Amino acid sequence: MTSFHLISWNTAKRLKRIEGQIEFLHKQGAEIIALQEILPSTEMVFRSAFENTHPFQVSSFELALDSTLLTKKRMFGELILSKFPMEPQSPDLVRIPWAERLLSAKVTIGTRDLILHTTHIPPGSSNGWIKVEMLNGIFDHLVDNRNQMSQILCGDFNAPKLEDKTLGLITFAQHINTAGKVITKKVFRGGKGSEWDRAERRLFEDLPQYGLSETFREIFPHDFDAYSWSFMRNGQEFRNRFDHVFASTEFNTKSCVYLNIPTSLSDHKPISAVFELH
Repeated sequence: MTSFHLISWNTAKRLKRIEGQIEFLHKQGAEIIALQEILPSTEMVFRSAFENTHPFQVSSFELALDSTLLTKKRMFGELILSKFPMEPQSPDLVRIPWAERLLSAKVTIGTRDLILHTTHIPPGSSNGWIKVEMLNGIFDHLVDNRNQMSQILCGDFNAPKLEDKTLGLITFAQHINTAGKVITKKVFRGGKGSEWDRAERRLFEDLPQYGLSETFREIFPHDFDAYSWSFMRNGQEFRNRFDHVFASTEFNTKSCVYLNIPTSLSDHKPISAVFELH
């Protein structure tokens, strides 16, 4: 039986903190590292720092069909560093508006192959329905290819808005009224609130029906205090569990935790998961 360790982390484009990020990642000893919010400048530094320990490397920048599009809101990419052989998958295989925000590769571990996807879903507050199109496109791709090869999806999803022991999962298209009831908005960001709600919700509630489960929630079904992202506004701290790992149920998940880091390294905590291959 073979096990492997995966770390997924939104590095928050912090070039000035990259040496600390590299040192932290080396200490974790993960065989596969999936990084989001990468810039061309940080990509080169990460590649160089891991070329001896993780010689198999692929980024969304090198697969981009038109690099001139990757500016402003589309400046970010993904990077996978692996100790195992990898074969990049064409971005054309997935129908999403920002192809650089999903990086996929076939990873060979011993005699087993799996498809690893890592993504950074754009926040809806600044990108509107691009977020919904990204979520729907990735969901459809996972479902359509579920019988071809085992899959793992990890990254920063900017969802859900909230998880509550009593109220359950609450999306950004919903709010809690004064009576404590969850209400789905009829209109949200110029479209139907129900469609936005479904796009966020189906990852967490529908994917398990197709053989892919969210690993942290699988292990910790009653932990509603965990978070992976936080920020301060007017002296108040807001926390969200935005970073996730979804995996085909044929993997045996040994552990899945959020790693504590100095807040100077990133506004996101890395998520660490260990899987067994039968």
